[in-house]
Amino acid sequence: MTQVIQRRRERRYLERFAFYLSCSMIVLMFILCLASYFTSQDPTAVDLTQRFQPPSAAHWAGTDQFGRDILTRIMYSMRSFIMISMGAVLVGATLGSLIGLVAGVARPGWRRLMMSVVDGFIAFPGILLALLIIFILGKGQWNTVVAISLMLMPTFAKLAYSTTIEVIDKDFVKAAYSYGLSRWEILFRHVLPFYVPKLITQASGSVASSMMIESSLSFLGLGVQPPNASLGLMMNEAQQYALLYPYMILPTGIVLVSVVLAFIMLGDSLNDRWQLRMEVWDD
Repeated sequence: MTQVIQRRRERRYLERFAFYLSCSMIVLMFILCLASYFTSQDPTAVDLTQRFQPPSAAHWAGTDQFGRDILTRIMYSMRSFIMISMGAVLVGATLGSLIGLVAGVARPGWRRLMMSVVDGFIAFPGILLALLIIFILGKGQWNTVVAISLMLMPTFAKLAYSTTIEVIDKDFVKAAYSYGLSRWEILFRHVLPFYVPKLITQASGSVASSMMIESSLSFLGLGVQPPNASLGLMMNEAQQYALLYPYMILPTGIVLVSVVLAFIMLGDSLNDRWQLRMEVWDD
C-alpha cells in the first residue's frame, strides 16, 4: 500500500511538472502572437539590400532572401497558426462530439447509420483526406480549417460514442432509466460529466496534430499563401538556403517543434491527472 501511494505521488509530481512546463511554453506562444500587434516592422516588406543578414540587434533572428525580418514573420505567422489550428479543433470537436453523443443514445438503426459515416471518414488516411478537401475547395486559410476539422472529426466522434456506451451501461444510469429519465436527460446529466474531461484531454493533443497538418499543408503550398507569413511556408522558402544560412530555418523550426511538444505534453499531463483521479475514485 505504501509503495502504491509513493508511485502515485511520483506520478503526480511528474504530471505537475509537465503541466506547468507546457503551460509556460503555450503562454510564450501567445506572447509571440500578441507581440505582432506592437511591432513596427512589416512582415511582407521587401528590402533586397538587407538580404541574408545574420542575427543582430536590428534583426534578432536575421533576415530571409527578400530582406524580411524573420522574427517579425514568425510573430505574424503565429496568428494564422493559432487561428487555423485551434479553429479546426473547435469545429472538429463540436461536430464529432455531437455525432458521437447522439449516436450513443440513439436507436440501433440510427446508431449504425451515424457511425458508418464516421467509419467512412476513418477509412481515408488523415493527410490524404485533408489534401482531397483542399483539392476540392481550393487553397487558403479557411479551406484549411475545414479540411483539418473534417479530418479530426472522427476521432472525437469515436471518443464520444465509446464514452456514452460505457456510461449508459452503468448501474446508476439504468436506475435513472427506471425512474423515467429520457435519453436526452441521461445524456446531459450523466454522460457529459464523464465526457468533458476526456474531451479536453483529446482536444489539447489534437491541437498539436492540427498544427503539424497546417504546417505540412503550408509547406506544400496548400495552406497560407505568400506573401503572408506561416511557419510551414517559411520553412519551405528557407530549405534551399539551410546549409549556407542556417539561421533562416532554425528559429522557425524551433518555434514549431516547441509549440507542438507543448500541446502534446499538456494532453499527456491532463490524461495522467484524469487517470490518477479515476484510480482514487476506484479505491
